[in-house]
Amino acid sequence: MKTKIILFLFMISLFMLIVGIGCEDAKLKLPSEEQPSQQVTTRQAGAAIWDFPVKPGTEEWKSLETIEQQYEAYNIPESLIKEISTDDLVKICLDYPEWGLIYAFNDPQTGFAHVLDLFNGFEELFSRKDAAKELIKVYLEMNPLDVSRLSTDLDKGLFSFQFTRIEMLMATNPIVSLLGDEDERLLLREGITKYRSKEQFPDVYSLWSLSPVAHLCLSILESDGRVSEDIGRRSLKRRALYHDKSVLDEIIVESENFLKQ
Repeated sequence: MKTKIILFLFMISLFMLIVGIGCEDAKLKLPSEEQPSQQVTTRQAGAAIWDFPVKPGTEEWKSLETIEQQYEAYNIPESLIKEISTDDLVKICLDYPEWGLIYAFNDPQTGFAHVLDLFNGFEELFSRKDAAKELIKVYLEMNPLDVSRLSTDLDKGLFSFQFTRIEMLMATNPIVSLLGDEDERLLLREGITKYRSKEQFPDVYSLWSLSPVAHLCLSILESDGRVSEDIGRRSLKRRALYHDKSVLDEIIVESENFLKQ
């Protein structure tokens, strides 16, 4: 397990390096000509509206003297942000260049909170009433089993990280609060399917990848105010990562039982 964690962190570090040099070829693509829609929607669909024009590799980026200025350069101008459709805003947020920072802290949830504070696109997304539905649309098109079509560990790590990003976004209180009963059940079903699919590739989807989807399901189960006192669940809710897979499995089983009601 320790070796898997080290490998995963190494792949994420490489991902951040690739983004840092602004290499457009770094966008993950499957070897087949026919690619899943989530592969091509994030940067390509949002590019015409906001493609982070000031980023590593550009002349403007070189002129920025502090890390604060660099983070600020990613932000969408106020004159534009309200004009961006929610579906495009979802893709832009998922494509935010500094997502890798969630692994620079003691746990992913702490890092995620830091990332949310850096980019104004997230705040705007959380204010949109249709944000949950647009996120779900993207999530439904994603298939963890497509990782079998990738050959390198780096590509597999980048692919799995796509699920972490959207699952962590959907587990936030602003998004969960937008879910109606039908959306909750739809997202639980999809979360269960994603979890079971990830289990088929344990070398790719370790606890770092299984925890976010279990965390998402737990957030939905507890959206009615029911809060478990279980130590493992509380730790998962706080950190978006838990070291004992049996706790994650229990949440998925509870989600399955909930859908039978």
